[in-house]
Amino acid sequence: TINEVAAKVNSTVSENERRQKLSDIQQRFQGNVELVKPDRWFIREAVMMKMCRKGPKNFQFYLFNDSLLYADVVLPNNALRLHRLIYLKDCTVLDNPNQNSFQILSNEKSFTVLTEDWTTKTDWLKDIENLKKDKKGGSKVTTEESKIYAPVWTPDKDAPNCTVCQVKFTWSKRR
Repeated sequence: TINEVAAKVNSTVSENERRQKLSDIQQRFQGNVELVKPDRWFIREAVMMKMCRKGPKNFQFYLFNDSLLYADVVLPNNALRLHRLIYLKDCTVLDNPNQNSFQILSNEKSFTVLTEDWTTKTDWLKDIENLKKDKKGGSKVTTEESKIYAPVWTPDKDAPNCTVCQVKFTWSKRR
């Protein structure tokens, strides 16, 4: 029928647009960054802040169906410098309730992402959760309690006690 043909054409056009977007993103990177794969497509992007040792820092974040990537924007040509690509199957995402932030936990790197507003945060969390549930997204959601992740960096002012043994830090007992 005409509706079936129209749906197929729309699906093909949409898939081609997603692949072209992936190619456009890849071309912005300095160095040899290979993002284009037959089973990878672009989902969303945003400039968000990542908590770093010296405070929050802006990064360009990209969400693909199988991974999350963040990069520095390098001026003057707006090129991108890759910081990390994290596969969704290898990470857990935790919401920080009552804040415009969430945490990405992986065995290589764990960190807090600060969003501009509540809508941005919920959109990213919803998409990541849906991708992790979807077989095409790399894996199903796991409930492995024993999985070990890299620790999330915590500013000194937010950690008066050791997170392992709960001993209070003093001038002689350092972080």
